[in-house]
Amino acid sequence: AAEDVAEGAEVTTTTMTASTKTVQIKTAGKAITLTDKAVNSGLGDPVGQATYQLSLSMADKMDNDVLAALGTTTLTATDAKQISYKGIVAAIDKLNEETATEKVLFVAPSQVTVLRQDDSFIAKDKYGNDVMMNGEIGMIAGCRVVPSRRIDDTKANIDNFIVCLTPEVEDGTPALPAVTIYTKADVMLETERHAKALSTDIVASAHYAVGLTNESKVVKATFKK
Repeated sequence: AAEDVAEGAEVTTTTMTASTKTVQIKTAGKAITLTDKAVNSGLGDPVGQATYQLSLSMADKMDNDVLAALGTTTLTATDAKQISYKGIVAAIDKLNEETATEKVLFVAPSQVTVLRQDDSFIAKDKYGNDVMMNGEIGMIAGCRVVPSRRIDDTKANIDNFIVCLTPEVEDGTPALPAVTIYTKADVMLETERHAKALSTDIVASAHYAVGLTNESKVVKATFKK
């Protein structure tokens, strides 16, 4: 913030600073072997299906890495009860926002019934076609609710994540997103022929990094199962 300056006095000089964070570039890959017999006798398009499944596999790996990055946030809220409007509000307040922003709440499918029965839950068919996220089922406490099997519900407590989709401007500078994927090399598909085995390998690979670039925009909200 600017300061008052007395007549004839010098304006106080402030040194600008910048912080750094290191994220590791990783290599992800998956391969499928198709025999000539499978290609020529299989129903439909085995090669096309293999390629499709590999693309899903790579996307799934990146989604898991994003979830792992969200889990490193230092903003946390714990409620000894099942997920509820009250508990979600308490978690949102950890963001300390001046202006409310769009948020998404990732929940386990097993938590959906409890949320739907909450009087504060608004099903998506009640607010038209204003859906921002794939899989969005409704809203509660201003959060767009998205079920995901990647949320682990096998333990006594469930860690959910509230993520700001449009971080507010901070000190005149647009805020960084909560998580950033740095792509070094897009998904590449290659084939390798094994003539003696009468088979072909289809290989998918990518080089990228995933980092929590603004942990002030992510809250890990823990609820009872």
